[in-house]
Amino acid sequence: AVRRALEVCAEALPRAPVLVHCTHGKDRTGLLVSLLLHAAGASAEEVAAEYARTDAWAATAEGRAAQEAMLPARLAARLDLDGFCRASPATLHELWRRVEARYGSVDGYMSAIGVAPSTRAALRDALTAPRPPAEGGPVAGGERGQ
Repeated sequence: AVRRALEVCAEALPRAPVLVHCTHGKDRTGLLVSLLLHAAGASAEEVAAEYARTDAWAATAEGRAAQEAMLPARLAARLDLDGFCRASPATLHELWRRVEARYGSVDGYMSAIGVAPSTRAALRDALTAPRPPAEGGPVAGGERGQ
């Protein structure tokens, strides 16, 4: 499912914006968006900071109520919803640590789930803008920036 979601984004992004959403944006959506940011060339710190932006809403009373409304009552009663609704950078750093321990790198994970190098390149190209040329010079080697 993750591979297919990345492929759909790679196919659609050159033509139109893509909306990826869920109740909180920290679990499956957080993983997908973190992989998109990685493909675009964002550092682990940048990805973790973006992931943590979810916390600004998810940890509020409104965010907690939205999550509670989505959970079956028997499950909501057993969870620490305040903790469950949090999205800290440490969570994403731990995810990346586990991915790297098992697959060697985030790119290794993407290869293991079947994300083709061409899909990663298409994501990078769609999610980044060409760097402006240096004063009086051409764009260096076709490199792209964020």
